Amino acid sequence: MRILAGVGVLAAAVTVSCGGGEVACTMIGTPVGISLDIEQPLEAEVAGATMTVCWAETCHTIPVAHGFATVDDLPAAPVKVTVTLVRTDLAPSIEQTLEVTPELAYPNGPDCGAGGPQAGIRVAADGTVTER
Repeated sequence: MRILAGVGVLAAAVTVSCGGGEVACTMIGTPVGISLDIEQPLEAEVAGATMTVCWAETCHTIPVAHGFATVDDLPAAPVKVTVTLVRTDLAPSIEQTLEVTPELAYPNGPDCGAGGPQAGIRVAADGTVTER
């Protein structure tokens, strides 16, 4: 009898915890901005990078650090981005412009609210720039 009662309590506890109650959300932050991935062997030839991000008649030129450009007021709407790569071998810099659409990121899942907009850009080994 005790064993059956214990199993019943355990089953009730599992049901309550899986029953869709409150969702636990952490205070994890979301960096707002645009990531930059550069393919090899081009990545080894890049000494530095900047992005000029434009929307609503305003432009911000931002250095890329550790593959990310922080854009504080980045909207979750289309923006024009000019990527400039400065090469180490004195070859001409690579500069290309494209439109990307940042999307809201949900670091704790959709039930915990959005953390901020992010976008991603990929530079192929031949210098072609595309949205990731």
